[in-house]
Amino acid sequence: FYTNRIEFVNLFNGGYSTEPSAFDFFQEESGYQLFLRSMLVQDGGGLYTAPVGIESPYPESYYWPWSTSNPTGYQSTAAAMDLWNSFLYEAISYLHYHQYFIPQANYDANSDGKLDNITFVIQGTPHPFGDLLHPRTWTLPAGHYIGSLMVETYNMVFENSSLSTICHELSHSIGFPNLYREYWETNWTGQTYLVQKDPTAGYDVMGVKGNQPVHSLVYTKYRYGGWTPALP
Repeated sequence: FYTNRIEFVNLFNGGYSTEPSAFDFFQEESGYQLFLRSMLVQDGGGLYTAPVGIESPYPESYYWPWSTSNPTGYQSTAAAMDLWNSFLYEAISYLHYHQYFIPQANYDANSDGKLDNITFVIQGTPHPFGDLLHPRTWTLPAGHYIGSLMVETYNMVFENSSLSTICHELSHSIGFPNLYREYWETNWTGQTYLVQKDPTAGYDVMGVKGNQPVHSLVYTKYRYGGWTPALP
C-alpha cells in the first residue's frame, strides 16, 4: 500500500482530521442511533505505516475479463467469482491464523455467530462497472471463520475510493438497496455502451456516487434503517 493507515482511520472513523468520516455520516444519517465504528486490522504498526496487506499469488491480469490482449483473464462471471472467492478465503485464513483483530472489540453486535461486516481495501484503482474489481458488497459461502465468527457479508472498496463509495457499500451491509441501475447495451452499429439510470439524481447515498455522501431519502431511512418513526 502507498497509503498510511492513518488515512484509512480518518476515512472510516475520523479522529485525526477535520474531514468527515463514515462514522460521522452514519451517526448523522441515523439521527444518532447508529455508531458505526470500524476496526483496522492491528499488527503492531504505527499510524504512519502501511496497513496489513495480503498479496494475490496471481498477476492483476487474472482479475480482468478475457480478451485477445489478455488471454489469462476470466471468461465468465462464475469463473471470476470463484477466482476472487479463493483469494478472499486465503485472506480470511491469514487473518484467522495471525489473530490480528482487537480481542476486546465486539465484532458480533447481534450475537448471531457471524462477523457483522468486513471491508477489504484493494490497492489501486477500480476497474469499470461490470468487471470483477469494482466496488461491491457481497456474501461469501458459509464455512469461513475469523476466530469463532463466520465471515459472510463483505465490502470491497479501493485505496482511492471516495467517502461516498465507502458509505454506499457499508449501507448495503445494513440492508439498503441500490437506487440506480447500470447495464450494457449494444446499438445498431454494434457499439457497446454503459447505460446509467439514477432516479434519485444524487439525493440518496444509494444512488450514483459522488465524492461526498448525501443522506438517504426519508422513506429508505424508515424502510431499511428503521431510524425514523412510522410514516403517515
